[in-house]
Amino acid sequence: MNTIQKLDVTKSLHAIVPLNKLSKCKSRLSRYISTDDRRRLVLAMFYDVLTVLIDHPHISEVTVIAGEPLKFPSEIKDFVQLIEEKALDGVGGGLNSIIVGGVDFVRKHCKDDFLILHGDLPLLSNNDITSTLERLCEGYDLVLGADSQEEGTNLFAFRSDLKPRFNFGPSSFKEHSEWAQLSGLSASYLKSPGIGLDIDTLKDLRELFAAGNTGLIGKFTARLIPQIRVSEC
Repeated sequence: MNTIQKLDVTKSLHAIVPLNKLSKCKSRLSRYISTDDRRRLVLAMFYDVLTVLIDHPHISEVTVIAGEPLKFPSEIKDFVQLIEEKALDGVGGGLNSIIVGGVDFVRKHCKDDFLILHGDLPLLSNNDITSTLERLCEGYDLVLGADSQEEGTNLFAFRSDLKPRFNFGPSSFKEHSEWAQLSGLSASYLKSPGIGLDIDTLKDLRELFAAGNTGLIGKFTARLIPQIRVSEC
C-alpha cells in the first residue's frame, strides 16, 4: 500500500520556506564557486524543494519568506505564496525572528500544522514529507530533521497550537531538542539523505555532484550541476 494512503486524510501541513537575499546566500562557498554560480545553485535547489512540497497531496499551501522580490518558474508560481520579510510585523532581523513573523502571519488564515524547511536540500523527496506527516499523525508534538552532522535543524514540523522557540543557527538541533524536552513535548527525529544533505561546504558540493546522475536530485539542480565550475583552492 502507498504510504500516503495510510495518513489521516484530514491532516495537512502548511509549509514555510525562508530564503535570504541571494547576495548573502552560501558565502562559505565563495572560495570554490563564482558569485553567479552560487546564486544559480541556491535558486535551483530552492525550486526543487518547492516542487517536492507542491507535489505532495498533504501540503495545503507553501509560503516563501524572502529577503527580496523573487520570480518563480511557470510550473511553480501559481502554487506558492510569496511574502517579503519587510511585510511581516515585528521582524527584527535574523532567521528566527523572520520565521516567527511568518508563522504568526500564516496563523491568521490557517489552522493546519506547520512545516519549516530550508531551501538547500537537493535530495529532499516526497517520502521525507510523508514520514514527517506520519510522525505527527502518530501523536508527536513536533518533528525535527537534522543535517548530516546532526548540528543544524533542516526540518521543523509542529502542531498548529504550539508556539515553538526557534533557535536556527549553530547547534540548533541540540537547542530545539532540549527546548522540546524542557517543555514536556514529544519530539520525533527524522534522519534521511534528503533531509541531511544541505549545501554549505566543499564536501557538501562533492556529495551533490556525486549524486548528479542517480536520479535523486530535482530537475532544476540536476540541469545546473554540469554548468558549475568548482575551484579546489
